Amino acid sequence: MQKLQFILIGLISINYRTSPIEVREKFFFQDEEKIKFNNLLIQECSVDGLVIISTCNRTEIYYEFENHVGEEKRIFHLIMKCLVEFKHYPEGLSPYVSKKQGSLNVSRHLFRLISGLESMIVGEFQIHDQVKEAFYFAQKNKMLGPILDRMFQKSIETGKFVRSNTAIGKGAISVSYAAVEIISKKYNLENSKILCVGAGETSKLSVKHLLNKNIKNIFVTNRNKKRGDHFAHKFGLQVLPFQELLENLVSVDVAIFCTSSSSPLISRKNLLNIMKKRKDQKLLIVDLSVPRNIEAEMSETYGLDLINVDGLKDIVNKNYNRRKSEINKAQLLIDKFL
Repeated sequence: MQKLQFILIGLISINYRTSPIEVREKFFFQDEEKIKFNNLLIQECSVDGLVIISTCNRTEIYYEFENHVGEEKRIFHLIMKCLVEFKHYPEGLSPYVSKKQGSLNVSRHLFRLISGLESMIVGEFQIHDQVKEAFYFAQKNKMLGPILDRMFQKSIETGKFVRSNTAIGKGAISVSYAAVEIISKKYNLENSKILCVGAGETSKLSVKHLLNKNIKNIFVTNRNKKRGDHFAHKFGLQVLPFQELLENLVSVDVAIFCTSSSSPLISRKNLLNIMKKRKDQKLLIVDLSVPRNIEAEMSETYGLDLINVDGLKDIVNKNYNRRKSEINKAQLLIDKFL
């Protein structure tokens, strides 16, 4: 007689709704960490499949086990234990976690996620690519189980269908757009010297929005000089040496940080020295990175205005209200794929 197989599917989510940025950044996963964590779970609890999505607004851990019916709670707590130990997080994590169990519940969430319904900026497209990249990474590194494999393939199909058959992504704003809108309303940027730190997708979008507002005095710096030069050439910008970042922050008016650095680029001591050299000249820093590029607890520094991802909520709320009808329409389409 063939042995029946029971598959347990679960999700642990630490996201912008459940946790502040200071918690989310502690659980951001670089690609190499995903592999190490997968190996740890295989050793500690024989996980059969794992996909980790890690962005500025969320870290989500999708897991799969065979033949563990009735052990959902035990496995959830075991993974949580491994997670806090892996990330060296001694404080209580439970208040900041959203969990889902069962294929239907997890699928519904994933399909909403890739369609842009769970995003801070409803309808934004970056999450679609981020889910795909997380799936392909897990696939390449043989981290997938059969159920998660099919679930993520189906989610990509669903996300594409929803975006093609609704206006959920039409004119969708990004985190970069929201940041530029906020700072352009608070400051006169036409005569400001703006430094963009980083040369990735978020930096690219930030520069595009600034240029669309006819703001020309933009500079870029990047740790990888070749990539920074290519980025600057594409947009007609001037490159500043990354090793002179601290000196350049003394002379610019606005700095937008969008890097993938795993630790702060600017320490509290660095920033205090910078502000001292600037004397009475104010500095605006927009830190769109998670983990943050600017060391925590700098908001009270005289002359410094610091905005991070969690400071974009006003524009986010306007975006949500504008898209309510499309959200409902998108959900009806998602339900057909479940």
